[in-house]
Amino acid sequence: MLTSKARTLAALVGKLKTADVLPGFFFLAQEWMRNSDGILEEIRARDDLTDDIFVRSSAAIEDSQSSSLAGRYRSKRCRREDVLVAISIAEVVASYGEVSPDDEILVQPFLSWTLASGVAFNMDPKSGARCDIINYTLSSDTSLVTSGGAGKVEVYIASRHTGIDHPKPLDSVISLLRELEELVGDIPLDIEFAITREGQLVLLQARHLVVTVTSPLTGQEQLEALQEIHRSLVSILGPRKGLFGKRGLLGVMTDWNPAEMIGLRPRPLALSLYRFLITDSVWARQRRKYGYRDTRDVPLIIALHGLPYVDVRASFNSFVPSGLDDATAERFVDACLDRLAANPHLHDKVEFEIIPSCYSFDVREKLSCLVGLSDRDQEVITRELRSLTCSFLAGAAGKRVLRDEKALQQLEVRQAGLHNHEASPIYRLYQVLSDCRRYGTGPFAGLARAAFVATDLLRSAVNVGFLREEESERFLRSLNMPASRLLAHLTLLDRQQFLQQYGHLRPGTYDIRIPSYADKPDRYLSAADESALEPHKAAFSLSPGTLTKLEDGLTRNGLPGTADGFMSFLARSIIGRETAKFTFSRSVSQALDLVHAIGADYGFTREELSFADIREVLDLRLSTWAVKDVLSRSIDSGMSRYERTSIIALPPLIGEPEEVWAFHIPSVKPNFVTQLVVEGPVRTPLAPDLSGAIVLVENADPGFDWLFGKRIGGLITAYGGSNSHMAIRAAELGLPAVIGAGDKLFEIWSRARHLRIDCGVESVEVLA
Repeated sequence: MLTSKARTLAALVGKLKTADVLPGFFFLAQEWMRNSDGILEEIRARDDLTDDIFVRSSAAIEDSQSSSLAGRYRSKRCRREDVLVAISIAEVVASYGEVSPDDEILVQPFLSWTLASGVAFNMDPKSGARCDIINYTLSSDTSLVTSGGAGKVEVYIASRHTGIDHPKPLDSVISLLRELEELVGDIPLDIEFAITREGQLVLLQARHLVVTVTSPLTGQEQLEALQEIHRSLVSILGPRKGLFGKRGLLGVMTDWNPAEMIGLRPRPLALSLYRFLITDSVWARQRRKYGYRDTRDVPLIIALHGLPYVDVRASFNSFVPSGLDDATAERFVDACLDRLAANPHLHDKVEFEIIPSCYSFDVREKLSCLVGLSDRDQEVITRELRSLTCSFLAGAAGKRVLRDEKALQQLEVRQAGLHNHEASPIYRLYQVLSDCRRYGTGPFAGLARAAFVATDLLRSAVNVGFLREEESERFLRSLNMPASRLLAHLTLLDRQQFLQQYGHLRPGTYDIRIPSYADKPDRYLSAADESALEPHKAAFSLSPGTLTKLEDGLTRNGLPGTADGFMSFLARSIIGRETAKFTFSRSVSQALDLVHAIGADYGFTREELSFADIREVLDLRLSTWAVKDVLSRSIDSGMSRYERTSIIALPPLIGEPEEVWAFHIPSVKPNFVTQLVVEGPVRTPLAPDLSGAIVLVENADPGFDWLFGKRIGGLITAYGGSNSHMAIRAAELGLPAVIGAGDKLFEIWSRARHLRIDCGVESVEVLA
């Protein structure tokens, strides 16, 4: 039944109970070339066509079980007049290129004034998971979802066979999927639909869904995995002893942003490394040292069958100043959790939009958005945040920054001595990771906190008018950070010298499968890159007028120091954070190389080792178990668990256990960097020519710095916040960028061939 677009719809006319199929008339493209007059006469004579008609492509290769060319060919709306119809049909035929004997043209009534339209799948095309996915828009334009045009696209995902009630009118779309399965078999389906203003569901297309991965798990096994997660969430999201907050929330992009740093579905080695080095305890220890509440006993990340989620309640507790009394802290955390639950689209901007974690020039406006805080609560919180922020500008936290900077210098010395170490590879691995925690990620966590305080102060200075947006951008472009030094050294250093300094970087800091710059230099570097001009760094200074406003603002807000000292703190903190990340990532790379060396001795590949758990590898130093047996068990266990990880679909922010079964993906407001405009072709990072291109990367950590040497025109990432590494790098280099677009927009823009980014008005336009 599922053949060409035209024949499939014709076969379904009158057979569906849950939806209508528009009447249509189809003919061979070659027949049009032979008998256009006869076809035009047929179109004129048909009573089932309206005055407005839709001429649709139905090419032989457009839809098949192995590939889909959806959107490849033209479709045209026109009035039913001979000249207009002939022109429209000719344009559709021309879009085929060389016409095949089986290529068809479909003519149908044009469906106007629809309430909603979209596409739906009965399986996740990326993972093979048994779930229903509906992409739709509440618009009369039935092409918005499929064309990638401007408009708000909603995404609804529901697990199969759970028996829950779905929201109207999406329930009718899911009923249609079930009916089609009864007719054509339980196969992967891809349908296009519209809902008329009378509420009638109309099937516009049905075809095989091309699924890139087939899940090894049965539908029952997938359902059982979700049931296990549901049971765990009941306790995870309930009241927790030792933490403020009556409710729990879990998010993939709040605080240390695992979606950006290790991805939504990291392999076990990457996830266990990230937890060991940062999110088990290091993150909280450093916050306590910088004046925040002690949450050292609470891990930040909770893995839901391998999907890393930040415990938002724990995160918010860690942002409470240590001097705030318990009763006020309880109300503060509750108010912040409630605000995020009511505004899930802000889940990647919690420190700027939800919970004030330092004093800023607009902190009172932020606190006023929190329901449940009295005026006195707001004053007490403001006082404690000011005290904490003053310690960064001139106090104990400032001295802590100095100690963290010195610790990183110690790490560099210890990294250099690694090659002279005579201990066993497993002990060396433990030593590298222990050093990384003590002298690398720990100090980095502290410097990152100072950098956030600096960034929040900078943003708020612009918001209240102490600085102009243009001055803020010039300031960031003046900073000499690792990305700028990397570009300069492409010119100044030969290949060997360059790799000595930057060879440890890899696009995926924690992923053993991805080669470093040193492993595959030709993948990331070329002769053209190495002759690139050194990026120009203009000196920055405050104008007399800005200097006066900023001095006055600091005084009126009770913050210490001068305007020049304030700007120096901003510069030092932001540079320190980026430098610290660059430094400790060398240790991570050394650790991955050691894991590879250990595994290779026993015949394990990088792919296999990506499923091992770093804690089980490190435990080998304390046991007499055979290394090969332990690695084999860890890899086998990781592979088995990852089968479930790969098919789980959950919302980016979870507030209720029932969201396991069905959820809407919340819209995300992307972060636009600079005020610039760029147009260019859409490319993936490993495309042969990136010059002038707009490059799309799902989660881009500093290992992607090599992209900036390719003279790209712009950058779009799916994940990442306004204070993420890629946002800072783009601002530093004056590169138009959209950071943290979210899954929905990222997928739409990935399908485009040419985009226009206007950061000034915060828009992305699909040009082709």
